[in-house]
Amino acid sequence: VEGKPFTVSSGEGFLTFPWQWHGGQSDIMNRGELFWVILEVEHREQTVIDLGTWSRLRGDQEFLQALNALEDHRLGMVPEMGRLFRTLAREISGHLPGQVARVNALLEELFVLVARLKRPELPSQEVRSRQVHSLVQKIQADPAKVWSLAEVCPHLGLERSAAIRAFCTVTGLTPKAFVLKTKLDRAEHLLSHTDRSITSIGLELGFSSSQHFSDAFHRNKGRTPSSIPARF
Repeated sequence: VEGKPFTVSSGEGFLTFPWQWHGGQSDIMNRGELFWVILEVEHREQTVIDLGTWSRLRGDQEFLQALNALEDHRLGMVPEMGRLFRTLAREISGHLPGQVARVNALLEELFVLVARLKRPELPSQEVRSRQVHSLVQKIQADPAKVWSLAEVCPHLGLERSAAIRAFCTVTGLTPKAFVLKTKLDRAEHLLSHTDRSITSIGLELGFSSSQHFSDAFHRNKGRTPSSIPARF
């Protein structure tokens, strides 16, 4: 999952979110009897589970919050989950009257089971906000650094999807968007307060070329770097 290997024993439940990359070698993935449910999302950038109109749980905010708060892939030994999967398999292959309603009800039962299995004690909103603001200060102090998600996640103690959600909640931007905004704000300051060239500023801030820098600046600031008046 996301490049990290896991070993799952017989009878264990395991969770990945739809936007997380997961896979394995066929001789490993296909060993024994394996049940799974895939919940599709419209695009990979989606980082919040929102059940479709098929489910009565869609408007249950407490349930959705508990489901989205899960950060541990391992669900442990869950005999009840095995029973639900086997019942689902029989219903899907049986083509019996009321099949859709029964399958939907079983899926809801499965999701509720998962949401109740793990109720992690998450840091308070105040603590999480301080963690994000501390990271924001680090980014602003060194915007030229490569602030990948692999670099961001350890600062928040969260995995990829949870880190993005926490950062967005506090700043209103994804980490990637915030880093770009910080780079461009710094560039605008340097353009107006120094006599440095557009190329040197762009390269210092991690853009691959002056054209790359100019395009990003124009796209986000609505004007070109050369149009910034000097104030020094």
